[in-house]
Amino acid sequence: MTATERREEIMKILVARRYETMSVLAAELGVTTRTIRSDVLKLTAEYPL
Repeated sequence: MTATERREEIMKILVARRYETMSVLAAELGVTTRTIRSDVLKLTAEYPL
């Protein structure tokens, strides 16, 4: 999964659930919480989360 695909998946999850922890996102997507944090920062620069 590319970074772009992962960020799209994070957006889908957050839209569906409205809230999720970084730990759960990391486990579901097979990455570290640091990667999720980085992705969320990138997303918030582009979209209001």
